[in-house]
Amino acid sequence: MAENPSDSPGWIISTSELERLTDLFTQFEGAFDPLTIEAKEAKIEFSRTLQAIYEKVKPKYVGMEFRDLDREARLACRKRIQDRLRPFPSI
Repeated sequence: MAENPSDSPGWIISTSELERLTDLFTQFEGAFDPLTIEAKEAKIEFSRTLQAIYEKVKPKYVGMEFRDLDREARLACRKRIQDRLRPFPSI
């Protein structure tokens, strides 16, 4: 799964969807207390959003299971978070 800056058809998760997923992922995965209502709600919304994406692309990617998309989405979210935190290189 790759990120597509132009949101063109053919990509599994658009840039805007990935941004939304990353924001939600940060709210529950990066929460100081993952047992808060807010963290739990973010996790539920992450799953709902990802399930909607899966239902949308399932006909095109017949061999893909939800758990595959979930794993790849979480990896993509972690990478986006890591890229945000990475400092600019010194010149």
